[in-house]
Amino acid sequence: MSLKAFAAPLALGLAVTGMAMTPAAPATAATRKVPAAFVSGIVNKGLSSSKIHLNSHGSRRGNSYHKAKSSYVNLYGAKKVFTLPEQSFKLLKRRLYIYNVSNVNSRSMKLTPQGRYFDLTIKFESSGPEIKGMCRRKKVFKGWGNCIIGADKGAPDINWKSPSVKVRLVPQAYNGGIILRATKVTVGGQFQANGICRIGRDVCNRFTGYKSRIKGAVASSVKAQINSTSVKRQMATSTKRGLSRLGLPAIKGVSMSGGFIRVRY
Repeated sequence: MSLKAFAAPLALGLAVTGMAMTPAAPATAATRKVPAAFVSGIVNKGLSSSKIHLNSHGSRRGNSYHKAKSSYVNLYGAKKVFTLPEQSFKLLKRRLYIYNVSNVNSRSMKLTPQGRYFDLTIKFESSGPEIKGMCRRKKVFKGWGNCIIGADKGAPDINWKSPSVKVRLVPQAYNGGIILRATKVTVGGQFQANGICRIGRDVCNRFTGYKSRIKGAVASSVKAQINSTSVKRQMATSTKRGLSRLGLPAIKGVSMSGGFIRVRY
């Protein structure tokens, strides 16, 4: 056999072997722009039957009127029970003011796109004192008892006028769908304690800082529940189902700008 005749099949064999051993190039991820309003429409449909209930007020135990696990977030049919903390303030070493949120229910939730994120506005019912105040005093010799003018009347209740919560939400891919992660929570409305607290510029808030403490407790609790695993799962399932109407498969990544969400799949 001539050298040329031997070299030709050898070169072909090496070429075929090289082709077999070279890994295939990875498939390029596909992307598509989806109007943010379309996504908010999917989420708002689920929010129409959702509810947030805030409560921490219950029967007295010692110097506490706290009722644990009496608040809940119900989103997309998934109910998540949580505990809203009690707030207490000691004045003059002998008097204890105890405050708890009392049965505040959401009346509407609406999601709107805002550039690179969404805003969720939650409005609550407003009827009567939303923050219940109770008063305990240290006895001269031993223990604690109700304040002289009564446990209920001794601590002014607090009205929450025009109660609302606004949540900033950033879209993320999760379980093949899109979830909205809460990054910032702002508690709206005006807190005002009744009775003696109305003297001047709210003398009670000056000494206790009750407004910022109650708002902080509500904000942190709402944020934690929206970012909980159970809520994320329900939201991902809902958005995945809605996006399938556009013929989109499981979502692997998202980014948002200019009124659109770019999805990667």
